[in-house]
Amino acid sequence: MRVWRTAGMPVLLAVSALGFTGFALLLPTAPMWAVHIGADSLGAGLVNAVLMACTVIAQLLVGRLLRRAGWAVTLAIGMVLLGAPALVHMFADSLWAVLALAALRGFGFGIITVCGVDGIAAIFAQEHRGRAIGAYGLAIAAPQFVLTPLAPWRAGQVSCDLVFVLAGAPLLAVPLVLWFSRPVPRPPALTGDHLPASRGLVGPIAALVVITAAGGAILTFAPQFATTGTAFAALLALTGSTALARWLIGGVADRIGPARFIDPMLYLGAA
Repeated sequence: MRVWRTAGMPVLLAVSALGFTGFALLLPTAPMWAVHIGADSLGAGLVNAVLMACTVIAQLLVGRLLRRAGWAVTLAIGMVLLGAPALVHMFADSLWAVLALAALRGFGFGIITVCGVDGIAAIFAQEHRGRAIGAYGLAIAAPQFVLTPLAPWRAGQVSCDLVFVLAGAPLLAVPLVLWFSRPVPRPPALTGDHLPASRGLVGPIAALVVITAAGGAILTFAPQFATTGTAFAALLALTGSTALARWLIGGVADRIGPARFIDPMLYLGAA
């Protein structure tokens, strides 16, 4: 099955790539900007900490918005929350302003991550979702592979303002989102019957926290603790291996299941 050509998939991949373009560009650049306007290393670390905290909060609450507004409107809101604050960064002159913008971007990023997976589930049957998620993972990892290493260099050598303008790319996805014609079911309201399933999410959430902490530390502090060339190489290695792994694991997961990979990969990521 050619997942790339399945109806609805090209639009979903384009939308996701634009969203993650905005995310990738500011992941290392927003902490750099905080330092540029006078923050210390703790302030720089807080920027992405706030971003990811608000991402998790949004992921936990987005189901309510999906039930009320539907998939397309919810995803469009996420793109606006992710893209519009990027443009405002050039006017942010205090750490508190950068943290507020990080919070808004975190809410937007949390929305688009949930909606992206929902879109895959609406397009593909269960037996093809591993390959589909692999293709989706490549679409979201490609911007990170190219742009995350380049962003600190471009900010330092050219202009932070240019990076902020480019990071507004999620706004370009809004018309595509509203044009998406594939029906995405609205999630059911949570009841007591869903509590066992909610408890079952503890393990996956813990896994995401561990691996995100490992990668997030490098993404946040490499531009501050290394030369421009070393930071570029480190971020390129991280995002390149991520893009490759996301693409390769999908078909394997379809054949033998994903569970057996989780523990070894967590240890490797932490190491």
